[in-house]
Amino acid sequence: MQKIKTEFTCRVEHAQKYCALLDFLENGPSLQPPTIYNNNNSLCITQDLFKILKSNTFIIIYNIVESTVYNCITKIRDSIEFDSLGYKDSSKKIQELWTKCCSQKKIKDIIDKIAKNAPITLPENTINISGSIDIKKINDVIDAYGIYGHLSKSTHTANSFLKIKNRRNNLAHGEKNYTTASQDITLKEIHTMLYEIEEYLKDFLNNVETYLVEKKYKA
Repeated sequence: MQKIKTEFTCRVEHAQKYCALLDFLENGPSLQPPTIYNNNNSLCITQDLFKILKSNTFIIIYNIVESTVYNCITKIRDSIEFDSLGYKDSSKKIQELWTKCCSQKKIKDIIDKIAKNAPITLPENTINISGSIDIKKINDVIDAYGIYGHLSKSTHTANSFLKIKNRRNNLAHGEKNYTTASQDITLKEIHTMLYEIEEYLKDFLNNVETYLVEKKYKA
């Protein structure tokens, strides 16, 4: 779990450094537009280029969210498999989740596995999160596995997750280009969204860690 937390911290720091660069480009240089020099070459940071750089923050922040949730789900699945838990050994939540995943299997095979209390495995796509992570989806994960605990939330936290997800998807699916995706949002707002998402995910990580240490996936 420490490896997941370290990766999360690293990704957040990268996002913060990137935002600090944008702050510098927007407010720091005396030359307008700012110009970067390299030997005999120069690059002028035009308004369009700055918008492109700013839109990239949606990709960076969204990747923090999806990688963190994905890594936590994988860690839980691996722990269940490592402990060789049978159906009767698993918590009600895990039993429900496994049964739902077995909906395409023959009833006889499911009954046999339950009767023998054979080790169960949860497939990788138990809950599809690719490209769709926001607070609602995280709550689905929390409820499906039973990962309950304190979560830091402001009145805008859910909206921050939703904005990052939607704007990232607008870029990923070509619905908006990089010059238009961020033109109606300020760097201050991006800093706020990053902070709210970071605080929420810190608590989520702590809750997952407690869940694993206390083996709350067991009956």
